[in-house]
Amino acid sequence: MYYLMIKEIEQTGLKYLCKRKQYADPLDHIKYKGSGKLWRRTLNAHPEYTIKTTVLGLYDKDDLVKYGLYYSNLYNIVESTEWANLMPEVGDGGQTHKGTHPFKHTETGSIVYRAECPEGYEPYFNTQTETRVIHDPVTGEIRKINPSDNTPEGWVDGGVKGKFSYGPRKGQTKVYHNGSKKIYVKHSDPVPDGFVPGVHYEGITKGRVGCYNPTTLEKKYIRKGDTLPEGFVVGLPPTTGKRLSTPHGVFDSVAKCMGATNLTRYAIERKTKQDNEWFYIKD
Repeated sequence: MYYLMIKEIEQTGLKYLCKRKQYADPLDHIKYKGSGKLWRRTLNAHPEYTIKTTVLGLYDKDDLVKYGLYYSNLYNIVESTEWANLMPEVGDGGQTHKGTHPFKHTETGSIVYRAECPEGYEPYFNTQTETRVIHDPVTGEIRKINPSDNTPEGWVDGGVKGKFSYGPRKGQTKVYHNGSKKIYVKHSDPVPDGFVPGVHYEGITKGRVGCYNPTTLEKKYIRKGDTLPEGFVVGLPPTTGKRLSTPHGVFDSVAKCMGATNLTRYAIERKTKQDNEWFYIKD
């Protein structure tokens, strides 16, 4: 069974005739926003828009074609600028905006795609220009400049790591630090003041070796060359601290179980949730 509905943008009045299969969730067809190319283009451009849903009926596949065509003709959804449909709604998904062009309303600024310019609209051209991202490694400020412009002194190409950053590139960049942060600079770019080659690190594990007590699971870091504390072994304790009981025996860790059973970690985790003979032993 299928819902035949009218979706309407409350802010502009633009409507869209669509269908949605009936699912177990009784509100699924209300949450559904529509999938038409032009309709989705409008919603993506204006995420603040809200949608009103009017249900015309619940039909089987044959009646969906019948009533979909009836309402398509009744409201003239293809020709009318009040509708975002490009084809009559007959349950086949319609077509894309191939053969149409964008037109912008001279008063509201809304954009529609049509084969010819509707009344009150004018051709719309995307005026977005190409830009290049640069950033100041000291302040973290990001700018977009013309690709042909020179990079200002103290600035480098790319964005801050995590914000449009290209990160390290083999054979093209080198890492520098200023004692608190690291940056990647292209070989052709100047190195900002205060930065030196390499990575700076002053964590508690620098130049140290991890060890732990298998009985208490206490962990420590000692300097390289120092004697291990009594009862400690090199390495880090198991992350879970749990043993695993299986039909094949009891294992001290998932890794040991993987080696003995040739199962993946995912397969083992699934067995612990679905098979009562597989479970973790909590201390």
